[in-house]
Amino acid sequence: MLAVSGGDLWLLSTPRGKTGLFYGNWANGGTECDRATVKARECPRISAAFLEEERREMREA
Repeated sequence: MLAVSGGDLWLLSTPRGKTGLFYGNWANGGTECDRATVKARECPRISAAFLEEERREMREA
């Protein structure tokens, strides 16, 4: 589809180590790739209280 349409490929992911398609494109995608990183604490829609609760629950797991 991209070859005939001239379209864009968007890859969206969450971290899962330094393996796989997403990491390979992030680390070695070349200069034609735009990369953006947003941490949860930088998102105004996610409260600090919510993140703290999630952090506490994840430690237990």
